[in-house]
Amino acid sequence: MRIAYIHAGMRFESYVGSPIYDAVCRGMSMKGKGSIDFFDARCDPVRLLAGKVRFDGVLGTIPAGARRKGWHVLSRKVPSVDVMIDSGAKRGNYAGTDEADGIRKIMDHLCAEGHEHIGYFGTSAEGFARARYRAYREYMREHSLMVRRAWMFGPDAGSAPRLLFSRHANKRFEAFVSARIDAVLGMKERPSAMVFESDLAAYMFITRGRSLRIPADMAITGFDDKKPGDGDDFPLTTCAQDFTAIGKAAVDLLCDIMSGDRPRTGNQVLIPPRLIIRRSSRKRTLERSAMDDGFAAEVRRSIEEHYADENLSHALSDMLGFNHKYFLDKFHAVFGVHYIDYLNDLRLTRAEELLRNTDDAVTEILLDTGFKSHQNFNRFFQRRYGMTAARYRAKHR
Repeated sequence: MRIAYIHAGMRFESYVGSPIYDAVCRGMSMKGKGSIDFFDARCDPVRLLAGKVRFDGVLGTIPAGARRKGWHVLSRKVPSVDVMIDSGAKRGNYAGTDEADGIRKIMDHLCAEGHEHIGYFGTSAEGFARARYRAYREYMREHSLMVRRAWMFGPDAGSAPRLLFSRHANKRFEAFVSARIDAVLGMKERPSAMVFESDLAAYMFITRGRSLRIPADMAITGFDDKKPGDGDDFPLTTCAQDFTAIGKAAVDLLCDIMSGDRPRTGNQVLIPPRLIIRRSSRKRTLERSAMDDGFAAEVRRSIEEHYADENLSHALSDMLGFNHKYFLDKFHAVFGVHYIDYLNDLRLTRAEELLRNTDDAVTEILLDTGFKSHQNFNRFFQRRYGMTAARYRAKHR
């Protein structure tokens, strides 16, 4: 079995040492099933199809541009999966980040910090950028938060090309983003928080808006967990994407399609990102007393030791002298996520470790990690890993 991976948004020499590209490639392991050939922006998908080497399937990261039409021709002829960027093919296959989940986590955190006036700062018109902006708009509507057009810079208001997944801005991108930043800084009434589509744009805002006190004057969040290539390393709240998991999910999905285990079209595997809360968005939290640090340490320790206990939240409430609702509200405020989401995330991590490293039955593992039914366990496990526990174990043993 031979697979091709085309990244049409880069040239190899530009991405030497790129942590994102390296992580994606690490995930694309065939584990004895075959081989993967890697191509960059110089590869014409149509010529690849007509070449001497026959590929059984193709993976592609295809930004908007000249290569996309050729990619669509190729993907109709050979089993294919879009990786990280949805190429817009009708009923195409896709493996990437759950963008909506990441934005919801960011918005939940900002609301827990007391923000009701939240803006959005987009820069791209790619599929992932549109998904993030759409999730922001839906969250604002669902939670009846104030929406002001002046505070929203989405894809419909224009976009700028840039070297995707790079830590540096090119001149056109820098000029475009700088103009938007100046528009925000010049507002008579600004939002109390701004969700940035990417860390790169957020760091540019921090550098250009040095007169602002962050988060006192405005809380900001990014997306990508990428430190700037140069300049200040400000503690930015962001969502970390698991690019290794995305690379692996893409290969697994393509192999399943080629083997007939999945239909030829319309498949999607989304990997939830991880919210990382740092100083840039913690206005209310920073104003709290040091008691919250003790609360967080005690609760984190107890959950790690007793995560399988179905009555753990009540036990923690009693231990801390809180009523149950107050404990749940305080947990959300301090940790930035809901208690049950934090707990289930830890349980799934432990279950995944047991599946890989033990011969315990799946039923035994789900009970040992705190899940009380196959239905709940399978739903949560598939949502996070894109497959059943049994299939995940078979692929990783």
